[in-house]
Amino acid sequence: SSSNFFSVIVPYISSSQKAAAGIQSVLMQQYEKFELLLVMLPDSEKKFDNNFAALINNTKIKKINTPYGEENFDYQYGAKNAKGNFLCFLAPDDEWYAHHLKVFNQEIEKNPTMKVLFTVGEIACGLKNLSIKVSENATLIAPNGLETGFNLSLTQFCIERNYFQLFSFKAV
Repeated sequence: SSSNFFSVIVPYISSSQKAAAGIQSVLMQQYEKFELLLVMLPDSEKKFDNNFAALINNTKIKKINTPYGEENFDYQYGAKNAKGNFLCFLAPDDEWYAHHLKVFNQEIEKNPTMKVLFTVGEIACGLKNLSIKVSENATLIAPNGLETGFNLSLTQFCIERNYFQLFSFKAV
């Protein structure tokens, strides 16, 4: 049995059906060792409708209030509060396949030195020994400075927690 524990960081934008579907897609994961950190502004809960409030009333979900003025840094703020040895991200309008974390976990088990993984479609790929900067179009920069030319969304990433501080985020 695996010892990998994932922290899934989701910024709260609204309790729309799309946002609810994204959170539901995390709760339906086949790999069950994870927590979901819902990062939001202090007054966000007033905007929850009953269905959304019921959905997030789940022991796997931890609600985290971001101080005002820091809403562009919700991924970093979530990461500070994460327990997992790997951090994953879900954009508020996105969804995962049910095997998303399972595939990441299998890849990590095969390659224990893997620091950063990402999915392309349904396939997980790993990046070894890369120093990485993530901007709005997620340019991955190789050690020799050559760009690898990937264009990825944060939703596709899984990053070892201790490696996370090497990432820089730019608000879109």
